[in-house]
Amino acid sequence: MNPKKRKTALKAPVLALLFLFLLFSEGTARAAGNALALAASRVLPSLLPFMVLSSLLLRLERASGNRGGARSALLLGVVCGVPIGATLLSDRTPEEKERFLPLASLISPSFCLSFLGGGYKNPLVGALIFLSSLLGAIASHALLHCKKGNRPAQPGPEKSEPLSLPALLTSSVGSAVSSAGSVTVCIVFFSCLSAALSRLFDALAAPAWLPLLLTGLLEASSGCGAALALSSPLSTAISAFFIGFGGLSAAFQALSAAGGARLFPYLFEKLLTALLTLAFWLFFSLIL
Repeated sequence: MNPKKRKTALKAPVLALLFLFLLFSEGTARAAGNALALAASRVLPSLLPFMVLSSLLLRLERASGNRGGARSALLLGVVCGVPIGATLLSDRTPEEKERFLPLASLISPSFCLSFLGGGYKNPLVGALIFLSSLLGAIASHALLHCKKGNRPAQPGPEKSEPLSLPALLTSSVGSAVSSAGSVTVCIVFFSCLSAALSRLFDALAAPAWLPLLLTGLLEASSGCGAALALSSPLSTAISAFFIGFGGLSAAFQALSAAGGARLFPYLFEKLLTALLTLAFWLFFSLIL
């Protein structure tokens, strides 16, 4: 498809979303307010310090003449969650971003332990759901990229920049503020989209499971919150699936932090991760 036809094809869904937001403006405004409150009270306070440090680490590697380390990105992605690890992939090649970004964009263990462990009144549930998502991500990465080789390329050192910690810290703070803005916008937009589509499905008398599935695919934390409200024994399995996929909101946060990568290969790997996460969780649930 040439650029002109692609541009025309993209206009229709954008206009449809605009009409949907206008049609359910009261609900989307309420969802935006709730999303901003969530971002201000829980998401940004937990992410901002790590955003500053990950940005500082990237700049220190640049100052020493190296590109951002894939191993550091994977470690931060596991420990701190999306989009922290993705930041360190911003200097990698497009091929390396496509290979490592899904693995560096997990939902953080702190969210699983606090939100899911607290919600299910069992910290072990939150820990095992996170472990399931980690194993699912590793397994899907191995399945899709084992033939390509997992070792990142190590190019020669690049021209280094002057090493000034105050200057690097100042620029890292500015980068973290920009990243925090991107995270907030993604949370608000996809929360509004979820609210508008849920209203539409209610008006169309759609099955109850459809808004729940859509909510979790768009925004993992909202989907897990809806799953927590279920009395079904499948509640934890639904949460595990949402955590494995991460949601479109987290996907766009990761892609923005990494500086661009192809969306559909990323989503395909995350969907495979979600299915494998569900399988690992069903295995672990047998020992609970």
